[in-house]
Amino acid sequence: MKASHFICVSLGIAFSALCPAVVMADTSTSNIPNSQVTLTASQEATAEAQQQKIVNLINSSGSNTSNVTTGMLSPDSMPDYGPATPSYTVSTGTMTEPDAGTTCGPIAAYNLLYNIPHSSRPSVSTLKSQLGWTNSAGTGYGSNWTSTLNSDQSYHTYSLSPVDPSVTDVYDDTIYAVGYEQHVPDILDIYGYIPGYQSSGPNYLYHYVTGDSYNVSTDTMGWYDESDLNANGHNVSYTVSELNSLNSGSSTSLHFQGVVY
Repeated sequence: MKASHFICVSLGIAFSALCPAVVMADTSTSNIPNSQVTLTASQEATAEAQQQKIVNLINSSGSNTSNVTTGMLSPDSMPDYGPATPSYTVSTGTMTEPDAGTTCGPIAAYNLLYNIPHSSRPSVSTLKSQLGWTNSAGTGYGSNWTSTLNSDQSYHTYSLSPVDPSVTDVYDDTIYAVGYEQHVPDILDIYGYIPGYQSSGPNYLYHYVTGDSYNVSTDTMGWYDESDLNANGHNVSYTVSELNSLNSGSSTSLHFQGVVY
């Protein structure tokens, strides 16, 4: 989990985390270029219909569409997955953290890198060093994430979302990475009274998980949670509506601090 990401809940501190994560000032993101590929008439119609469905969803939520690519990658730069589909699930590693430690960040990164082509699959120990993890502070959210993930694999260039993105933006970024880019996981930095851990105060938890799926038909996104302490299990999914409801809740709540996509 992250810089304030441990599960050690102490009534004497202001907030706790499943794995600590310090908020860092680097909130820049890179622009996502459009790319083109020649499609058959049937493929073009299918891709256009799928893309329009996502655009309609984003527009209905009042978000801009800058994070959703309007084209597809060259066949030379990605496996033969065919046109992007309305839903997709990527495989991640399944390493878990059995106790209330602070290593959710490095473990989430390990699970992300596990099945990506051209990944060096560094150890958790190496990832701790690369991400700037400390036992007391966990893992910060900032350029440490992009420098680490982009040096450990050459298949996809990861970017950072701004701090505190909306649920819709998190959903869009997950669709981009999992579905419309090169079918790769992303990292979700979450905090709050996280369902599966606690339903109310006194302390917020902070945590990193590995985003692995979306479904436009059901308006759903999901992730692999490395912690064995989550009562909801390791494979977790919510609809955008549910996440918006949790995001605005004062009791059970779940917020996003950022996305590495």
